[in-house]
Amino acid sequence: MNEYETLGHMTKIGSYPDDVRQNSYFLPHHGVFKEDSSTTKLRVVFDGSSHFPEFNSLNDILAPGPALQNDLPSIITKWRTHKIAFSADIEKMFRQIDVNPDHRKFQQILWRQNSSEPMHIYELNTVTYGTTSAPYLAIRVLHKLAEDFNNEYPKAAKVLVADSYVDDILSGAETIDEAQLLYTDLCDLLKSGGCNLRKWNSNSADFLSKIPEACRDSSSTICFSKDNVVKTLGVQWNINSDSFCFNVILDENPTISKRSILSESARLYDPLGWLTPTTLISKSIFKKLWEHVLDWDDKLPTELEKAWTKHRISLRELTKVKIPRWIKWSQHSPIELHCFCDASTEAYAAVVYSRMKDAALDNGFLAE
Repeated sequence: MNEYETLGHMTKIGSYPDDVRQNSYFLPHHGVFKEDSSTTKLRVVFDGSSHFPEFNSLNDILAPGPALQNDLPSIITKWRTHKIAFSADIEKMFRQIDVNPDHRKFQQILWRQNSSEPMHIYELNTVTYGTTSAPYLAIRVLHKLAEDFNNEYPKAAKVLVADSYVDDILSGAETIDEAQLLYTDLCDLLKSGGCNLRKWNSNSADFLSKIPEACRDSSSTICFSKDNVVKTLGVQWNINSDSFCFNVILDENPTISKRSILSESARLYDPLGWLTPTTLISKSIFKKLWEHVLDWDDKLPTELEKAWTKHRISLRELTKVKIPRWIKWSQHSPIELHCFCDASTEAYAAVVYSRMKDAALDNGFLAE
């Protein structure tokens, strides 16, 4: 909270209750500790949906704006075409965007350093994550920035619009020199809008070596001979092997119920459907739970409990799954798409394989 005030992201406007203004709104807020974060482990979360009975919340009356967020499966699929891949994070992206002073009374908070102080009223001066319009406002500003500086940084502007997912950038190039140029242009482009790119990571040690150490993800300083795994938007990316992998976290000795099965199934974040043969089993079991008309915490029938226990044990095997990030594609590689689909009484599914031509191979093709 001191940082918010020091950086000018919030301003003290009075004391509570003497200086409460009419037609204003107070955002509840609390701290969240994120142990796996390499930068800000403790962050503030604001709740724009909080309200009294029979009254609207701030989010109830805010328009969300058009959906500008890129499709995550498309972002990752495109990312897999780059030989030199990199990821980066826009530091405090939402908080780099000022809110019209006339509107700041709708995002007030109460705060004091200790119980001996009076309760102070603060206005949040920047776009606040936790409000309905925040994602649209932040992404729209990035698009405007790319539009304004497109002539100076055409490739970086394209990456900012097409290869960004909220405050993350996933992109790359065919050569280290091209990647280095993109790095420089992206940093300069975002600095023009008051934003800083940080937490850079890459499958290329040579590319990373050209980036100041303070700008790299802390995990990139680990020796590349060790198991260096970076989480990218919920997907595990092992930069040593340049492959995707899955981390399965299950509760020890849980009470098995419809509630716990849904909770553990939801932890497998798989935006491209690579784990569908596995998640299909979870969905099939869950469907049978509904057919038995069970409540959320009811004891399961013996056959369903055994089926889930067996499946749950097998989920740990997913940690052995490795999927190459780069699909061996280059700008000069012809590509074929081969689609297969099938159906059964349980489900139907489809899979699409890419097939790249490579003159260096005897048979001329490299399949994934």
